[in-house]
Parts: sequence; C-alpha cells; structure tokens
Amino acid sequence: MTYGVSAEASRKRINLDKLLLDTVKIITKHPPQTLTYSKLSRFLKVPRSTLYYYFGKDVYNLINEAARFAMKKFTVLDKLQDYRSYSTWKEYQIARLYRGIELIQKNPWAPRMFFRYRDDQSSIGTTIRKAEKEYLYFMREVWMYFHKGKAPNEENEMLAASLKLGYLWGISVGVAPLLSNRPNANALTGYDKLNKKVATLIEEFLSD
Repeated sequence: MTYGVSAEASRKRINLDKLLLDTVKIITKHPPQTLTYSKLSRFLKVPRSTLYYYFGKDVYNLINEAARFAMKKFTVLDKLQDYRSYSTWKEYQIARLYRGIELIQKNPWAPRMFFRYRDDQSSIGTTIRKAEKEYLYFMREVWMYFHKGKAPNEENEMLAASLKLGYLWGISVGVAPLLSNRPNANALTGYDKLNKKVATLIEEFLSD
C-alpha cells in the first residue's frame, strides 16, 4: 500500500530522521528480534518497498541505523565539535549537561534505549557499544585539549561516564516531566547548581 502515491514518490518525500526516530520508539517497546519489515511498515505507516529502498532486504539494517541515530542523539555526538569555543573543560561539560536535559525533554526514549540494549548480544547492542566507544574516545580528546595533552584517568573514565548517564537517567524519569510544561530553555537555569556539581564530580573522577 502506498497511500495514494507511487513508491518512488514516497521515497522522495520521506523524512529519514523522523522514520529513524519512530523506529527507535518502536524498539523501546518491542524486542528487535520480533520485528519484521511487515510489522515495521505497519507501525511506521511506510510502504515496505520504501523501507527496502533505503535499508535493503535485511530488517536489521534499519534497526541498527535507528540505534546509531539514537546514540548520536543521546551522546550529542553531532554537537561535540564545538568544544574549542569554551574556555574550560568544566564550562563545556556544563553546557553539554544542559543539552542533555533538553534532549531528554524532547526525546525521553534516549536513555531507555541505551540502558535496555547496551549489553544486548545482538547487532543492536554492538551498534550501541560502538557508539559508546566513539563517545569516550572523543571525550578523551576533549579532556586532553583542556589539560595540556594530559590523558584522563582511564580507570575512572567509565565511572565518570556512568555518573553522567545516571544523572541523565534521573532527568528522564524525574526532571523531564517537570519541564514538559515550561515554554523555553530559560526554565533550565534553575538547574545551574546541580549541573555544576555533576560536572565537578566528573572532573574529580578523571583527575584522580
């Protein structure tokens, strides 16, 4: 079914970001191994021919791409490159914590996706762990930039990342509902003290 237009026309008009986002939402509710193109086509309201066109015959091509999309959003990898515009590592981290809150306010599925499938032994788990490694590698680069080439404490690196993840998870179940009725990002200024404290704790982990 092509909803009144040809498959070719629907391919041209499709919003890939929205499709991937909708797929992520489905994955958080349905185990990936139970999903087929037929089911996804039904859930997404997108013709199977269009899904085949973009992702090939293997449904895991779509599922894994959705996982990559989710991790890119969750780790804010698409906005990490601006670290040189900040004067200190802590200032940069505080800004990223605000971005994390804003992200989860808009996409509460992000931490659920990570925690549910991070240790999954399927390709979706592999995709998430790969994105996690890319994130840690880049954050190591950022740390060294602000600390005259000195590497962070590798032993505590995962602990520092876990601290931040735990904070974002708490935001997703506690803060996000409180923010949902607030009209703009200025409302986030009330979290200054908390963000600064978390950034300080992360810095202490990495400095030991």
